[in-house]
Amino acid sequence: MFGAPVLPAAALIEMMLFALKQCDLPPDIADFQILKALDIPEVGELHLQTIVRQKEDGQSDLEILSRRDSASWTLHAKACGLKTSPLIKGADAPSHSDIEDTVDVPAFYQKMRDVGIEHEDRFQGIQEMRINREFVSVKLAEATRESGQTDDSYLIHPAMLDTAVQSAAAVLQDYEGAFLPVAAGQISLADAKEIPDRVVVDLREVAEDASQGLVVSVFVWARERLVVSLHDLVFARASSDKFFRSSDLSRLCYETVWTAQPPVREFLAGEELFHATASEGVKQLTDASELRELYAERICSLNDSARLYAKTALARIAEMESLTIDDLLVGQRPAMQMDSAKDLQFSRYLTMAKTIAGCEVGSAPHAHDRRGVNSSETPAPDSASYPESDLVERFGECLADLLTGKQDSLDLLFPSGDVAKGRDFYRDSEGAAKINTAVAQALVTMAGRAEQPDGLRILEVGGGTGATTESILKAASEHLAEYAFSDVSTLFTRQADQRFGSDPKFSSFLLDVSRESPQLAALKNHYDVVIAANVLHATPDIRETLANVRSVLAPGGILVLIEAQPGQDWLEMIFGNIPGWWDFSDFRRGRSTPLIDSEEWIEMLTTSGFDAATTVSEDEGQSAFAGQHVIFARKEQTLNLSPHKGELAVFGLCGDARKQFEDMSGWSLPNECFVAWSDAPNVPAEASRQVLMLPDLTMDISDLGETFDLAPAFEITSQLFHFLQALVREDHSIPKEVVLVTRNSFPTADTPSDCGNFLLQGVLALARTADIENAGLTIRCIDLEHRVGEAYAPETQASFRHFIAAGSKEEQGHLNRKGEFFSRRLIRTTLPDESDDGLSAASERSAYIIAGGLGGIGRCAADWLAKAQDASHIILLGRSTLDESSEAWIRSLNSKTSVVEYRQVDITDLGALRRCLRDQPKDKIAGIFQCTGVLKDQPLASADWSAFCEVIEPKLRGTLNLLALFGGESPVPFTTFGSIASIFSPKGQASHSAANGFLDGVAAAAQRLGHPFKHAQWGPWSEVGAAASGDVQQGLERIGVKPFDPSAGISMVSEIARRRPRSLALMDVDWQQFLSRWPSRSLLSEIQEAVISAKADVPGESAGKPLGSRPVDNELLQKLRSQSRRQAETAIMTVLAELIAPVLGFRREDEVDRDLGFFDLGLDSLTSVELRDAIEKRLSIKLDATALFKFSSVRALSVALYDSILGGDQSSQGPDTGSGSFGSSTADNTPRSEEAFDIAADSEITQMSEAELEQLFDRHLSDQ
Repeated sequence: MFGAPVLPAAALIEMMLFALKQCDLPPDIADFQILKALDIPEVGELHLQTIVRQKEDGQSDLEILSRRDSASWTLHAKACGLKTSPLIKGADAPSHSDIEDTVDVPAFYQKMRDVGIEHEDRFQGIQEMRINREFVSVKLAEATRESGQTDDSYLIHPAMLDTAVQSAAAVLQDYEGAFLPVAAGQISLADAKEIPDRVVVDLREVAEDASQGLVVSVFVWARERLVVSLHDLVFARASSDKFFRSSDLSRLCYETVWTAQPPVREFLAGEELFHATASEGVKQLTDASELRELYAERICSLNDSARLYAKTALARIAEMESLTIDDLLVGQRPAMQMDSAKDLQFSRYLTMAKTIAGCEVGSAPHAHDRRGVNSSETPAPDSASYPESDLVERFGECLADLLTGKQDSLDLLFPSGDVAKGRDFYRDSEGAAKINTAVAQALVTMAGRAEQPDGLRILEVGGGTGATTESILKAASEHLAEYAFSDVSTLFTRQADQRFGSDPKFSSFLLDVSRESPQLAALKNHYDVVIAANVLHATPDIRETLANVRSVLAPGGILVLIEAQPGQDWLEMIFGNIPGWWDFSDFRRGRSTPLIDSEEWIEMLTTSGFDAATTVSEDEGQSAFAGQHVIFARKEQTLNLSPHKGELAVFGLCGDARKQFEDMSGWSLPNECFVAWSDAPNVPAEASRQVLMLPDLTMDISDLGETFDLAPAFEITSQLFHFLQALVREDHSIPKEVVLVTRNSFPTADTPSDCGNFLLQGVLALARTADIENAGLTIRCIDLEHRVGEAYAPETQASFRHFIAAGSKEEQGHLNRKGEFFSRRLIRTTLPDESDDGLSAASERSAYIIAGGLGGIGRCAADWLAKAQDASHIILLGRSTLDESSEAWIRSLNSKTSVVEYRQVDITDLGALRRCLRDQPKDKIAGIFQCTGVLKDQPLASADWSAFCEVIEPKLRGTLNLLALFGGESPVPFTTFGSIASIFSPKGQASHSAANGFLDGVAAAAQRLGHPFKHAQWGPWSEVGAAASGDVQQGLERIGVKPFDPSAGISMVSEIARRRPRSLALMDVDWQQFLSRWPSRSLLSEIQEAVISAKADVPGESAGKPLGSRPVDNELLQKLRSQSRRQAETAIMTVLAELIAPVLGFRREDEVDRDLGFFDLGLDSLTSVELRDAIEKRLSIKLDATALFKFSSVRALSVALYDSILGGDQSSQGPDTGSGSFGSSTADNTPRSEEAFDIAADSEITQMSEAELEQLFDRHLSDQ
């Protein structure tokens, strides 16, 4: 009945399964296709949440109730952001007299298809439909059935369910947007074996807020008897950011855009500057010798205190387990459950405790109190307290509670989520302050000696509390061009903005340097300095993180690394409890700490692309200062090197290729690196990188005529075809890279309209196919904006060198005259709302011309023109001779008002085309549709050039010939139909990709000149073209590409034709499936990021869960009591949005999406602490650490809070003063539901990494 990804009604699915079980039938349910859509492997694995029982009056009729608190109901309803209204009681079925207006049934089904709701045609069952504001009445045709099935094969007849739901969907006619059936509250059945003949939908109970969803009642009749009643049938509005569904073609529309990146920056710090900078850091720390000695003593004292705290905590745990501490020290494990991080921390405490010899275990000491510590081993410290000792005491007294999950470590480090309280440790620590000052002074020295007139660009990663930021901005602000503060937590970036945002050079943003991302890619080669203070060790893979850090440094840029020295028990006692400490999965796996010493850091840096690294904190054999390593490292300067033989070979397909390359790169190209095209077959095989300089193919569509010469385009295409063919036939056991260089070949905003080489898009599409077909061959394309007589800017040259030197992973880029790099991306887009005024003006003319009129798309265009546009004259062009079926089709289009004729002509022959259409003057042509296409799939290695040309000619030459006749001054509106092959360049379709790439170029040129030129790049069609065969369709479906049904083509063509000119790609793709099977390409990075971040909202169950205390905010409580449940939940959502907005950085509370998951809104483990605290203060209700993860969106949390605040509440009741907390599981008198989200202990949640949290949600989804 419904195809994926539409969410079917949980109760309806369960009803079908129950019916099959009663009839002892196999669960293939071919009539519904629902199990297939849900991908449920076996019926037995589906937990039914439906109660089926006989009615109380003892009749045999059945009553089916779907539990509202069930996981299935909640998941389906919550996923669409809908809370249903109360069950409808005693609704009377309407009579026939209530029905008035007739609905166009085919149009209704087409609209259903347009919004993505599919159905099996053989079960439409609707013969006539009438609708008004209150009722929909449907007269049913005789239901069709599979052969061999009888009327009583099903307890509930499939046609009944199908028509009931589809009839209810008629409310789509009255409401804008797409609605999806989600759930049904109550279903009553009488003699359900009867075949229904009428369905009535009661719209009087439609939910008040139609922006969220519709709730209706459905009554099914058979032989004048009411046989089925569906109450509370829910239709939720499809959310575009969850389902990508809408009422038009926008869910299928994409376009390629160019996203800007900053110019490549060359810092190029030489050895002298690097050593001068490092020397200043050494000097600063060497002069602080007294502080160094003081911290040597303090660290010994802190370590002793930490060991005593560890032993005390172990003693408490042993007592809880009825053990002794000696039992633990000799290896006996406690019975309590601990996650992997706590288990590792427990082992670390054991190691600390074992280092204490003969110490009594008693009350935990203060850091400055040496009682119980062997004073002969360590000098006594100063009696004064200092930040490190205070923090040791704060954590030490709670170690046992941290291990058992009773205490949240982040609450200790940042009480109430307040960074200012946690910042005291970093700000007031004398050792940390001195290190930050030393780094700041070293950067001042660097800025004074560097030749950067605008100052240094600095990025701080993992900025945290901003202590390092404050020192550097205070000392070096006047020497900075930019200071970018980044962190993985909104809590830190927001508070950094509040403190430093007044400085115009300061900016902040979220950034995770432990993994590649579009945000990271946009920063490549941009910064002179990257500062990482105690952050890199907290990433899963240090080598991968260093590679990412290196990528954002300009060539010659400097990394300032501050990292704690391993072996400090006091530090690991504290930070070992913080989420992320134990997340490492690299070479450190199996170690008892993520920290590494300075020698290992130097080795890691020098093997990760840093050509110089030195320890700044080293003095007299000590590599650390105040327990911290300070290391400076410089990124290598490869972009300053000239090319040499064996690494680079430049081929000249144009006469001045060598000069062009030298002008673009700023390099002086050695003779042995340049290869004239005549010598191309003899190119030295050892050249791992080959650059092809392509000539210009400037075209002027405004003056085509018969003089436009395509010979240069075919000559270049032929040269590249044979060159790539030779390459793909080579042995690619040694990877090889080819870079194609063009000028002005893509229509960016700055490309001059009079010098576009847009035809080269066909050549580049050919090259991309070679890249897709051969794993050992990498082909990248770089296009430069250029104006005659204008020199390339230094920034452009730097970016060009960077791209040539494989410093960019982009497969295709564009450089403008400022040196800004633009990456090509595929994005989802929407059709423009405005209609094409030219279409109405064109209707006054007499004829439409359709080239390729007998093809699948051509026929759709003709059907639309004849039936929807009432076109008076349609001329179909094609090379084929008419057969009987085509003649019959043309006759069916002819009418009293429309004349449709076919003219046989080869549109690649301009003379023949002119003769064919000599009776059609341009001013009488209303529009031209170019729908021609030839397909001859061949792998490039074995492709034939003549066959290649046969595919290109109709698209390229045919289009230009039509433009020659009907373009120029006052051009006729054009609509061309290409293929997404030019975007993806699939294997075996080099010719098809090139042909459609040429068509893309013609469209770009025409649109740049302001011509009324519309261009659509179509995905495959199911019954025409390449996808017509079953094998091809199966292959497409395997990679997630769904072919278009030609029956829907008329609507799609009409949508394209009536919009203003632009270029669009239309495809129906399951991106998750496609991305898992298609080669990784930066073109799809925006799509991939959207797929990764589009996590389903996970509803937390509220029924049957003890939720603890109610609020003491009597004003709010009274307000909620006076409202309906729906109103009360809305009021709670408003309060939550007000609290969430400042925590997550929204300017206004109405920007907070009520249905988007907290993680998608920007929540992380740190901001969850702050948000939880804000909610507790506002509502005066205690939340446990898991609440924001169990109830993972504003709406889900508001529902749960309502149940906690008012669940079972009577107006006379006062607030419950019990000690239970919201979301906790301490009460014993409330039964737990089977769906309870109890897969992690409450206190474990805040200890989880982001990846672990995502896995937790995935597990919960799979459990449901």
